[in-house]
Amino acid sequence: MLRYRQGWKALNRLLHEDRSFSGREKNCAFLNMRNGQFASISSVSGLDFADDGRAIALCDWDFDGRMDLWMTARTAPRIRLLRNQETASRGNFVSIRLQGNGRDTNRNAVGARVEVVLRPNADGSSPKLIKTLHAGDAFLSQSSNWLHFGLGNVETIEKILVRWPTLKQTNAVQTVTDCQVNRFYDIRQDQPTAERWQPPQNRRPLDSQDQQVRETTQTARIVLPSRLPLPEWTLRPGFGSNVPNPSTLTGPTLLNVWSTTCVPCLHELNEWTSHAAEFQQHGLNVLAINADAVHSDDNLQQAQDLMERMKFPFAWGVAEPESLQLIDYFQRSVLDRWSALPVPCSFLLDSQGNVAVIYKGPVTRQQLWDDMQLLDKSTEQIRQAAVPFAGRWRLDVVPLEPTSVTSQMIDHNDIAAAIAYLGKFVVSQANSDPQKLADVLFVQAILLDSQGESAAALNALRQASEYNPEDFRPRLELARRLEANGQLPQAQQEWVAACKINGDNLDALQGLALNLLKQQKYKAAAQLLERIRTKNPDDPNVYFRLATTYGKLGESQRAAAAYQRTLELDPKQILAANNLAWILATDQDDSLRNGQRAVELAELVCQATRFREPQFLDTLSVAYAENGEFEKAIQTVRQTLQQMKATGPVTADATQALEDRLRLFEKQQPLRE
Repeated sequence: MLRYRQGWKALNRLLHEDRSFSGREKNCAFLNMRNGQFASISSVSGLDFADDGRAIALCDWDFDGRMDLWMTARTAPRIRLLRNQETASRGNFVSIRLQGNGRDTNRNAVGARVEVVLRPNADGSSPKLIKTLHAGDAFLSQSSNWLHFGLGNVETIEKILVRWPTLKQTNAVQTVTDCQVNRFYDIRQDQPTAERWQPPQNRRPLDSQDQQVRETTQTARIVLPSRLPLPEWTLRPGFGSNVPNPSTLTGPTLLNVWSTTCVPCLHELNEWTSHAAEFQQHGLNVLAINADAVHSDDNLQQAQDLMERMKFPFAWGVAEPESLQLIDYFQRSVLDRWSALPVPCSFLLDSQGNVAVIYKGPVTRQQLWDDMQLLDKSTEQIRQAAVPFAGRWRLDVVPLEPTSVTSQMIDHNDIAAAIAYLGKFVVSQANSDPQKLADVLFVQAILLDSQGESAAALNALRQASEYNPEDFRPRLELARRLEANGQLPQAQQEWVAACKINGDNLDALQGLALNLLKQQKYKAAAQLLERIRTKNPDDPNVYFRLATTYGKLGESQRAAAAYQRTLELDPKQILAANNLAWILATDQDDSLRNGQRAVELAELVCQATRFREPQFLDTLSVAYAENGEFEKAIQTVRQTLQQMKATGPVTADATQALEDRLRLFEKQQPLRE
C-alpha cells in the first residue's frame, strides 16, 4: 500500500510540474504482418507525435470506408483528428450499426456480437470476421458504435449473424442476408432485413491545417481574485540597504526576486532606479531580494557592489535559501502548477501584506500603476481583471485556501513551515470568516500533533471550537487527545459536545461510551450502548462492550445474552466465549447456569490458545466443576498455577484465590459468584 501511494504521489507531481509521462517518447503504430509478427510503421503512418497521448477512438468520420482516428493528449494539442487518406490499394468494407429492441436488449445493443460470414473458400469453409460492440474500449474513450469490417478483395458477403445480448435463449441469434460490400447498414433487433443507410449530403470537406502554436513568452501576470499572505521569510544580515523587517512592511509593496546572473533582472532594477520618483509618486514601496545565496555565497559581495554602483534607491537584501523556498512554495500553489520560481519574479502586496498580483519575468511600470488600482477593488472586479477577455461567470469566486500553500510544504516534508504559515494566516485574518479560521486551526492541530507538540495541538483545537462551536471535527479530536492524556472528565465534556452536534455519528457515540466505562459510570454507559446497538445492530464489538457493562452492573442475564449475540456475529471472539463460559459456570441464578455449555466454550477457548493462558484455564476449571467433573477441575487448577508461574511473577492474592478454588473442588463443590 505504501508503494502504491508513493507511485500516485510521483505521478501527480509529474502532472503538476508539466513533465512528460512518456519521457517525450513518440507515439508508436504497428502493422500486423499476419505471420505472428508486427512491424513498426510509426513514422510513415504519421502517428509519431511527441505527445503525452492518453486516449484513442476509431471512427469513419467522413464515411469513406476508411477508419479515422481521434486522439487526445495531456499536452497541447489536447485533441487531434487523423484522417485516413486515400491509398492506391483500397479494400472493400461493410459497416453495421445495431439497435436493440429496448425490452430484453438495451437500445444501444452494447454487448452484441456480429459475425460477417464471407463466401466459401475452395475447401468449403466460410471465413468469418467477428466484432463485439463495447460501451468503452480504451482509456477514457469510446470508439464509434458503427462496427466496421475491412473485407480486402472480398466482394461477396454470405450472411451476417447478430448475437444479441439477451437472456432469452430463443431468437438470440439473428441472421441477415442480401448485404453488399462498401455499404452502411442499420440492423434492428426482430427485423429480418438490414436497412441501408446513406451518409448525409452536402457535408463540409475536411481540410488539413497546420497546427497554430502560440508564441512562447517569458512573462506572465497572475492576478489573484482572493488573497493570501506570503509565508514568513528572513533576510541575511550584513547584506543589503534600508532592509526592513518583513513583518513591518506598510503600504503597497513590490517584492522582487533577482539574481546577479540574470540580465533581465539587472535591466529591470536599472529602470526602477531611473524612475524612483515615479514609484514614490504612486506610493509603491520596493523591496528587492537577491537569490544568489541559494547557489553560493561567493556572489553575495558582487550583489552588494552592483547595487552600490547602481545607487539603488530602494530597500534590498539577500534572502536566506530557506526563505526563497517558502516563497517558491507559495507561487507553486497559487496556480496548482508547480513550475520553479523564476528570476525575475515580483509580488505586488497590498497594505495588509497579502499578495494581489504575481509577475513572472519583467514587469512594466505602467502595468504596476494599473494593478495598484486593483488593490481596493471588490472581489468581482478583481476577477474580471484576472482574465484576458470578458465573459459571464457560472460560479462565485473560489477563494484561495492557506492549506493549498501548506500542502506544498508538507509535500516537501517542511511541516514546521506549514504550521508557522497557518499560524500567520490566523493572526493576519483574525477578523475574517470564523468557519475558515476554524478549518485552518484544525489542520494546524493535526500537523502539530504529528510533530509531537500535543499541548499546542490541544490549544489549536480549543481555538477551532471557539471560532466554530458547531464544527464536529475539532470536538472529536479534542476528546480523543484529552482521553489519551488521561483527562477523562474533560474528554467526556468534548464527547458530549460532539454528540450534540452530530447525534448519529457512531465514532462520537462509541467514544463517549468507552469514556463512561473507563470512569466506571456503567449505568450511563449501558444506556448509551443500547442506543448504539439500535443504530448498528450487527457490530459484535458493541455487544461485547454491552455484555461487559451489564456484567459490571450485576445483570447476568443481559450480560450472557449480549455475549451470546457477540459470538453469533463473530465466532472467533474468544474473550466473549470465555466470559460467557464463566457466567454459565459460576452465576448464582440456577436458571442461567449451564455446565455442559460452559465446558464447550471454555475448551474451545483453551484449544485456540494451546492451553497456555492462565485466565482461560481458570475458566475451564470452574466449568468442569459446574459440570460435575471435579477431577478435571482439580487438574486444571493445578495447571493454571503452573502456567501463571511460568509466565511471570505471581501475586499472593492470585495464588490464594486458586488455592481456595482447589480446596472447594476437592470438597466436590462448584464455584458461585
